[in-house]
Amino acid sequence: MFSCECLFSSMGDRTLRFQLEVQGDPNVTLSFNDALVAAVSEDGGWIITSPNVGFIPRPIIGLVEVRLREDGRYGEVDPIQWPQLFDERLPHYAMIPRCAKDGQFNMHPAPAMWLNAKDSDFVPCGGGSMVEGLGFLRSVAVEALEKPVDHLSKLVTTVFKQRPSRLAFTEMSMRHACTRLRHCPATRRDIILQVAEVQRYYLETLAYLNWHAEFVDNPLASPDAVPITVADDLMGALTTDPGVVQKLMSAGIPVWYFRRPSQMTQGVVIRRVVGISTPNVKTEHGMYHGVPIYTGSAGYRHLIAMGRGGHTYHDIASTPYPNVQDPALYFGSVVTNKPQILMTPEELAALLLARPRSPMPMSNSARSRPRTHTQPYYIPPVRGRDKFVELEHAYMPPVIEIWAEALTSVNRARPRQSGSRQWGYWTPEPALVLGPTAPMRVARYIRNWVAAREPWLYLLEIPTISLEDIKTQTWRTLLNNEGDLIDAEELSFDELTTRAAKTKAEVVHVFGRVFEKERVNPQVTRQLAWFGHRFDVVPATLAPQIIWELHELGFRYELLALDRHFVPNQKGPAEEILREELISAIFSGNGAIRVTSLPTFDCGLAARKPKDRAASLEALRKVMLRWTPCPPLLRKAQPLSRMSEDDYISMMERYIARGYTQCFYDASGRAPIVPHRFPFMLI
Repeated sequence: MFSCECLFSSMGDRTLRFQLEVQGDPNVTLSFNDALVAAVSEDGGWIITSPNVGFIPRPIIGLVEVRLREDGRYGEVDPIQWPQLFDERLPHYAMIPRCAKDGQFNMHPAPAMWLNAKDSDFVPCGGGSMVEGLGFLRSVAVEALEKPVDHLSKLVTTVFKQRPSRLAFTEMSMRHACTRLRHCPATRRDIILQVAEVQRYYLETLAYLNWHAEFVDNPLASPDAVPITVADDLMGALTTDPGVVQKLMSAGIPVWYFRRPSQMTQGVVIRRVVGISTPNVKTEHGMYHGVPIYTGSAGYRHLIAMGRGGHTYHDIASTPYPNVQDPALYFGSVVTNKPQILMTPEELAALLLARPRSPMPMSNSARSRPRTHTQPYYIPPVRGRDKFVELEHAYMPPVIEIWAEALTSVNRARPRQSGSRQWGYWTPEPALVLGPTAPMRVARYIRNWVAAREPWLYLLEIPTISLEDIKTQTWRTLLNNEGDLIDAEELSFDELTTRAAKTKAEVVHVFGRVFEKERVNPQVTRQLAWFGHRFDVVPATLAPQIIWELHELGFRYELLALDRHFVPNQKGPAEEILREELISAIFSGNGAIRVTSLPTFDCGLAARKPKDRAASLEALRKVMLRWTPCPPLLRKAQPLSRMSEDDYISMMERYIARGYTQCFYDASGRAPIVPHRFPFMLI
């Protein structure tokens, strides 16, 4: 007979000894209260039993630290690697699929969800770049993740017409992380993290669906039912609640029951007494710093700490926007979704025709503000080029007429919020790139942007470093770079007294906040790559396409910034994932803000036919409905669709474009970058 002794304190300093040994009828059918196996916890204070599994996992209880490990996961405290305490707020964690014994998971329909990214899976970016060390996960590895992700995403849509908040978060996080692996270059260690994030949210989403099917769609399931087999490919859970033990056991889910020795009665059947099993998981920090992201009690908070929504990049110290935004950085508030009485297209048209003098309807809050001026507000004089008027240049892509009109119709006499400052640019202003009169300088500007593009978009992918203060002169210095940018740390204070030297040092500093100094290389000598094109000198036929992408990137990231301004994130990653989902629906719908491919025909906001623009316009309207200064007419309008009349779509398009450009100016103090048509005729 194998036995264990358990020491525990009771009645002051008196120590009692408890003998744990095999007992009871070996042929009786086990109940939830019995033990197929039993063990004593390492601290000697608990008896751990399982009625349906043949081993006892080391319990994750008490004070824990959540640290990133070298495989992009979090060791034994990670719910996708080891059983955790059952929590009613995350019950589906008990049904997370686990890697098969001895790593034999090739028979699983999605074996890639347990594979670790290797060095050989990293493919460096094909072209020259101002920052070295960026690359992609090799295509075959991405495809191995994409196929099960796409299948599971479609399954979620089929099962749920309206997804619960947690499922919506995990499903969107899974898709967005997979999209980033396909389209966004990153460092080797950040790709390891992104792979682990795809796997994490895939496994949790699958677990949620399985839990829903077992316990929500099957309300008549009896907690007393004893399954014939146990699903040993599920993670299971530990609990002190006998009701949870019953529930999980009846569903064939591995479960472990924590009890104090005093709760172990003579009637409890114990088939075997075993030792505590320890996990075979990575414990080394490897390339990562090992700083805890959570320290505290095991349970809900430590489990949630590992769920960042796929936006986990180690090489980013701080970024374009924090996950929870400081209200001091972004003015405005979340719009309360009050019931709206929607107007028919005919009623809306009649109202608009009755107000021909109002190019941009003011919000109710704007009307209610007390008037403090008897004269019109002062319009700042235009210095240099008027940025509300399109620049004429051979490389400038065709305008979208309604958006060009909206730009010129912005009311620049409207007062801005006291103390607000003008926003900088998240990407170079296209007119700045085409501004020089010398063709050679324009070519240098475009070439330097392509060289800086991938690392810059890498920065913009992470919602935690503030880049809105990048001034026009800083961009001009970066674009005019001839390999003479300055590392401020290597120069004395006197050498940095000139404005030019300070600006050059600022450019290096921006990249230096993210990348190691030795990886920043201002002098790019290798061939550049852009959407499959390779070149040393930018071809004249390609330049308009690059400028088109700059317009598109500028519009998308400014829209993202404006939404963060009016709807500050106070809830963390889940809200940021939803924001990206809403905005990406205007463009690709794949969760990506950046341009992931070049268009092959006029589509989205640039489509030629109104009905082909309706879906993108409605997606943009849904984003704007969240904003406090959203024009009331947009709130009352009927949703746009392909079924809407062309005249109604065009009318709403005009008000959406004018509403957006006015809101952007009021918040930023400058002209927005607006979308253009792809320059097919210039190719």
